Amino acid sequence: MKVFGRLAIAAGLALSIATAAEAKEKVVIGEQSWTGATAIQNVLKAVIEKYLDGDVSFLLVAEEAMYPALDKGDGSIDVVPDLWSQHTTAMMNAYVLPGSKESIRLNKSPYKGTEGIFVPGYVQDEHNIRKLEDLADPKIAKLFDSDG
Repeated sequence: MKVFGRLAIAAGLALSIATAAEAKEKVVIGEQSWTGATAIQNVLKAVIEKYLDGDVSFLLVAEEAMYPALDKGDGSIDVVPDLWSQHTTAMMNAYVLPGSKESIRLNKSPYKGTEGIFVPGYVQDEHNIRKLEDLADPKIAKLFDSDG
């Protein structure tokens, strides 16, 4: 009976180790609503699931809420695909920058996103639009007014 009991314990232990070894790492990506972030999060999901054998889910929350969720380290959010640090200065100061909690790390080689107003070259040339202030001219502004 002792031998049978020991075998049962050993089998149970082996089964639990095998099950734990097969369990996929769960990764929660903070979902964002703009096109660039959506593209990045889907690429991350594909790479994690295909090459790292992870189980990925998305969680949509406001960007300001992502910092505290990342800070907790409890898996509520593990990764954020696209951070607009200029828009969340207080959060950067609290969680990321030197002297803060420094609980959130940015990637070592981030890409630099830009914001701007883009006007086709032929429109610039035809209407002599050379700088943002030119759009304040009522004649120029009317060119871009679609609904009066």
